[in-house]
Amino acid sequence: MPGEPIQTEAEVTPGYVSPETNEPKTFTVPASEPSTEPTVNSNAAVTTPDATSTANPDTVQNITYITFDSEYNNGNSGSSKTVDWTDGQVQKITLTDDCTLTFSNPPGPTNITLRVIQDGTGGWGLVWPASVKWLKGVAPTITSTADAEDVIKMYYNGTNYYATIEQDFS
Repeated sequence: MPGEPIQTEAEVTPGYVSPETNEPKTFTVPASEPSTEPTVNSNAAVTTPDATSTANPDTVQNITYITFDSEYNNGNSGSSKTVDWTDGQVQKITLTDDCTLTFSNPPGPTNITLRVIQDGTGGWGLVWPASVKWLKGVAPTITSTADAEDVIKMYYNGTNYYATIEQDFS
């Protein structure tokens, strides 16, 4: 009910899928104190059994599913950039230089998406973390045309990122 304190523990299914069962993975999040005003980072929406609201994983209970309702913007790349997957499962980066990427891992197995955008100059390349595995072991060359967009979809199994690419959205 709105206005009532949120209880002290949450069952959270953040969209991660167990590789063993191919079922959503649920875990319990302890709470420090009950709260009536839950919040989460701006990229997550929480669906509870009776409503959709935002919630702090430290203070909510009875969450049935979490989805990300926006694309996290990593901004301009520069020559190196860290993508922190705890900021959201769908992210974008604008290349402004040849860039070496580093990933901060999500908390467990999940599907993630990275949209890579060339700036108005274009011609920039990417160096992927060693944990990114590509079909036949060869990383594709991203589209280099100015303002082009490529979409990289990955499955993270807790160790490696298995990636595919959809190219040249221009």
